[in-house]
Amino acid sequence: MMENIPGYDAWKTAPTDEEEEDEQERRFKVRKRHYNNYCDYMEEIINGNIISD
Repeated sequence: MMENIPGYDAWKTAPTDEEEEDEQERRFKVRKRHYNNYCDYMEEIINGNIISD
């Protein structure tokens, strides 16, 4: 009967510590990649290879 209550079994699907660490590592890698892309882009602008309007 309690299975019909929304969120009752949410603990069953909660991420484990390992899954949470994997997600944090994945997000860090994405942020690092975006930052590196930004730095590369700015370097191209500074070197004059890209002309911004």
